[in-house]
Amino acid sequence: MRRGGLPGLRICRWCLGRLHSSDPDSAALLGSELAARLGMELDDAGCQLCGGIFASIDMMAEEAAAALRGSGAEVGSFYVSVEIPRSSADLEDELRSGLRLSGGISAKRLAIRLLTRALGARLGIPARAEEPDAVLSFSPRGFRGLSLSPLYVEGRYLKPAGERTRRIGRGGCGGTGRVPREVAGASGEPASVERAIEEHLRLAFGAEGVTITWTGTDREHVEVAGRGRPFLAKLSGAKRRASWVMEEPHPRIASLRLIGGRREAELRASRTLYDVVEAYAELDRDAEELAGLVESMEGTELRTGGRGRIVARALARAEGRALAAAICAEHGADLRSALAGILGVGAEAVRLRVVDVVEDCEGYPLRPPGKGFNARRPPCRQLAQAQGTPEEDQEPHDRGGPQGALPPHGGI
Repeated sequence: MRRGGLPGLRICRWCLGRLHSSDPDSAALLGSELAARLGMELDDAGCQLCGGIFASIDMMAEEAAAALRGSGAEVGSFYVSVEIPRSSADLEDELRSGLRLSGGISAKRLAIRLLTRALGARLGIPARAEEPDAVLSFSPRGFRGLSLSPLYVEGRYLKPAGERTRRIGRGGCGGTGRVPREVAGASGEPASVERAIEEHLRLAFGAEGVTITWTGTDREHVEVAGRGRPFLAKLSGAKRRASWVMEEPHPRIASLRLIGGRREAELRASRTLYDVVEAYAELDRDAEELAGLVESMEGTELRTGGRGRIVARALARAEGRALAAAICAEHGADLRSALAGILGVGAEAVRLRVVDVVEDCEGYPLRPPGKGFNARRPPCRQLAQAQGTPEEDQEPHDRGGPQGALPPHGGI
């Protein structure tokens, strides 16, 4: 490089070196050697190509490491983001063009490499480009801030009959978000599974925000027991990313686990899920002849909301004037109305309980409920063992998706 090629330009040793070499480890040394050879005066703090960012790498890394430690967030990986002013980038392009320089390494890329190395040594955790726990942002002016990447969890919820799944105002009240005074109660909001899950996840993960994606929801009259119904949650600003496993389980959450991230969540969102439902009704006549009609639902399609839902399997048993059935059907099938029509009773006479949600009904051990339909269900793990479901499939609070969100209420 000719001395006359940099008239009046303030440049640091790192930028002078990186213009001629793509090796980040040798940029500073090469720049010093070139400056000595050309009789140039270096200006590390006032460099016009990088804004002096390279002269402050250690100071910025120390500040960022202290901010991350002080945040109380449990992070296992990080990513460095660097912003170089557009004016500096344009000046470098003009310089490269005038001196016919090619190759080398950009200021942004070199700054990321050096900051990543300095932070890794201070934090003792790896840098990761995809799905990092924390993103540390920098500019020539210094450390700009810390942001925690969202966590994605998959769980299964339980619900007693008579309790709402969704909060009023989210799929209710005509979408106005206003809670009627007569149902709001002293706390201002009635009990719901959604509210219970949000409050538990916010506490368990130290999260600032919780956004739930439903794989399907259940009407107020439906009980959800057994393994529960899957749901997905995105947790924003979550600080407890490891110690959450020590949190006591919530009675409305049967299982909970971390999933890989947004891509895995989107992948799991494409699944079609089937509800395993137990149904029970007491009639005013002998139920024997009706059991066969219930079983004839197998393989049929129920139209709900303009869309057909498949009833994959159906078993029924009559005990005098009581009829019990076990049905595996695509979520959203209006089983209560269909059964009420077959049995010749009002919909309120048909009681439903979702005991599992699966991807395939084939081979599932369907069993119509006995007379103890209203009895307390065994814990999730005991139920799984009774049904022959492997215990490891129960997904307790371990570190680890959802089907696409359906309308606020499922058909059953």
